[in-house]
Amino acid sequence: MRNNGFTLIEVMMAIFLVGIIIIPVFQFINFQFQFFNNLQNKIDFRQQIRIINIFLQKDLKNAIDIKLEDINGNEQKEILINQGQKEGYSTNNTDYYLLYNVQDNRLTIKKPVSSFSNSGINYPDWPAEEDWSFNRSITLEIVEQYKFNLKAEGIINYMFKIKEDKRYYTIENQVVIPGIYLIH
Repeated sequence: MRNNGFTLIEVMMAIFLVGIIIIPVFQFINFQFQFFNNLQNKIDFRQQIRIINIFLQKDLKNAIDIKLEDINGNEQKEILINQGQKEGYSTNNTDYYLLYNVQDNRLTIKKPVSSFSNSGINYPDWPAEEDWSFNRSITLEIVEQYKFNLKAEGIINYMFKIKEDKRYYTIENQVVIPGIYLIH
């Protein structure tokens, strides 16, 4: 006597065969997601490198004077950039200053509340932390080490050692600024 149904063995074989087909499909899909995530992380990392170079080059090339100073006591010099009087940014005929430094492994830009002095950037004391009105991180937490250096008159060299996962990369660049007033 024959019933119009499947036996238990036929059902088990069908489930086994479907499983053999579905498992590699899901593994392939999972591989594609991992590949996309890794690729996106590399793109984001390279974007961070571009951001460092774009911001620094733009601000250094617009500078009228620059000061390198170790303000954190960590033997790594920060860079204070005077961009002169900028329309929409400066008030009371004061100069527009930017301070680049690294806090919590992030490259940050700060802007002081008020100008340093009428004689330019030769101010004996750095403003206190609360005297900086603008404090913006421009990178993620990737900066392990940094260095700003004056190589020759009008040439600023900067280096950033950055970390991606367990790998370290070094970015070095040099910006030539003709006619700039550099203070050591």
